[in-house]
Amino acid sequence: MDDELKNLLCCTLCGGDITYLNQEKIKCLICHKEYLVQDGIPLMFPDVQKEENDDIFQRYLTCYEKIAKDDIKEPLEKNKNQRYIPLKDFIGEVTNCRILDVGAGQGTFLRMLEGKYKVCFDISLNYLKVAKESKLVAVAGNAEFLPFKPQSFDIIICSDILEHVLHPDKVITHLKRVLSPEGRLYIVVPWKEDLSKYKRYNGIYEFTHLRTFDNISINKLLVGFKICRRKGVIPNSPPSFWPYIIQKAFRFVPSKIQMVMLGPIHMMFEVNINQGKIKKETNKICMLAGNDIINDPRVKREASVVTTNGYEVTIVGTLTPRSQAIEDIDGFRIIRVSQSILMRVLRAIHKSVRIFFARLSGKGRQENNSADTNSLTPYSFLSRLLVDFYMILFLIDTIWQMSKQAKKIKADIYHANDLDTLPAAYFAARANRAKLVYDAHELWYEMNPDRTKLFKLIASIVERYFIKKVDCCITVNESIVEIMAENYKIKKPVVIGNYPHYEKIINDSSHLRDSLNINHQTKIILYQGRYELHRGLEELIESAKYLENGLIVFRGYGMNEADLKMLVERLNLENKVIFVPPVLMSDLVQKATEADIGVMPYKPVSLNNRLATPNKVYEYLMANLAIAVSDLPEMRRIVEEFKVGVLFDPTSPEDIARAINELTTNESRLTQARMNAKKASQERYNWEKEGGKLLQIYNSLMKGIGDESE
Repeated sequence: MDDELKNLLCCTLCGGDITYLNQEKIKCLICHKEYLVQDGIPLMFPDVQKEENDDIFQRYLTCYEKIAKDDIKEPLEKNKNQRYIPLKDFIGEVTNCRILDVGAGQGTFLRMLEGKYKVCFDISLNYLKVAKESKLVAVAGNAEFLPFKPQSFDIIICSDILEHVLHPDKVITHLKRVLSPEGRLYIVVPWKEDLSKYKRYNGIYEFTHLRTFDNISINKLLVGFKICRRKGVIPNSPPSFWPYIIQKAFRFVPSKIQMVMLGPIHMMFEVNINQGKIKKETNKICMLAGNDIINDPRVKREASVVTTNGYEVTIVGTLTPRSQAIEDIDGFRIIRVSQSILMRVLRAIHKSVRIFFARLSGKGRQENNSADTNSLTPYSFLSRLLVDFYMILFLIDTIWQMSKQAKKIKADIYHANDLDTLPAAYFAARANRAKLVYDAHELWYEMNPDRTKLFKLIASIVERYFIKKVDCCITVNESIVEIMAENYKIKKPVVIGNYPHYEKIINDSSHLRDSLNINHQTKIILYQGRYELHRGLEELIESAKYLENGLIVFRGYGMNEADLKMLVERLNLENKVIFVPPVLMSDLVQKATEADIGVMPYKPVSLNNRLATPNKVYEYLMANLAIAVSDLPEMRRIVEEFKVGVLFDPTSPEDIARAINELTTNESRLTQARMNAKKASQERYNWEKEGGKLLQIYNSLMKGIGDESE
């Protein structure tokens, strides 16, 4: 590894400089993370494989190492290198440029270019060893965590990569970070491709093309970039001579006409950083959330919709072991604050105290699942009281840390997500004379039925005080609107539903059925989400005893997963209830299409649960599934208005089975419910229709700020 490469590299965790340890190791000068060097190739993989996604990434890495080995032994695609001819012409002269090829493979294309300094970057060490043999500089790593300093490269090439990666938005964010202000990024992607042709790799390679692109998806992905040029290219044409001749002949023909005349194409893009987006006078939004944002799709959607409309957005969240202190995604920044040293000590004490009282009270996890709080022993009540006391201290510390960070941002609007961030947002807004928005995702003080009445009273008093000081209040459904307006005597909050982005569904249920050997007559009933207490999952499992035609599939993770699996074994229901690994959040809707019915058995153990509209219900509808849900007010409203499924009593396994059987034994009703689900998601339950409400609120508040300044 040469000195120039060392000066370009940075730590994937903290961004610090890299120094040599020996021929086999380098390390970060700031956080002291060590990276291996194998055959002169730095292995710059971060240690941030996120909880449930760790297994997915390891399978992904294994898959692409296998692809690389097979491809080196015998090329998997004939004439693949022919597409490089028009790409080289498209890029033009780069002699005096620093060039990075992301997903460089064996370095074939980079060898065709004459640059001042060229770097091959790929996830596969097998590919890079071939590139290294050709005297190319090689770095191994994950493109979602590019290990290079900001503004390091004049030219970046990302050819036929974005359709393969797990999170293309993260890749684009890092490409933008390492590209110089006047640099050029060249992207090649499949255009309106039929993904069904990759079924031939089922059972051979787990990951191939995960997506294709069109105008909508590419524009959404390239937020913050300016598209300078685009051109279609015919991929992998059979003879070695004709692709070049055909592409030259059609170089001035619009891409749409090329697709009609020549069939599927790949699209080449030249983009650069849109300097017009970087304005000091941009209106600033600061959002606060009491989590690490990684699995908070609502906050991400809200930030994304206003970012694409010209606002500068910063989210202040909390730092966890799986997250980074600062992260840039989708055009907005996330800053995560950590607990104070005192709270870390108290956290350790709190954990020990909880274990002590749990043993003293003699109550197991399943007994705690009961909604009957009157049966609690004095010890368990005292334990709950101590837990609540710790929670209050934790919230005070978090509010203090978040308000300090939020004040520094000097935003025009502060947006508090849930009650646990409202005081911090208020203090920051008051310090900067800014507007304040309160976004109540839940009836926060009613979220946990195990909280003591004292805790709920304190939380409601805090909410009553601060809600009178906000400029606009938002919540997720009509039932919560009525409760908040009545309890606090305020103007009715604005409803902004927690709906997913609209997705064009590829109806293909064969993968899950084939992998589990399920015949097509058996209906798949899917629960997708976290395994937590009070969600009726135990009753759902027991309902399998009464199902006439169906297999219940659990896809998720959570603290009581082991208990649920033990329950399945105890009831001898292994042939009717199965567990499969979780999937990436970005794939939740598409993967749900593998089922026939989506189920959500929430139990009304608290007012918040009773009035809930879980995200997963809308995801099921977007996946065109019929739904079987608890007979609770808001979920009943959805089912009855659009005729998308059935209702049941979540406390009765027999009634859960009765409702599901109504769908599984009546094919015409099931089909109609699924058609209605598609209509509901297209007409109402999608973020493209709902997100504009938030933008209107911000624009109205900004107009008020402008009027005040005059």
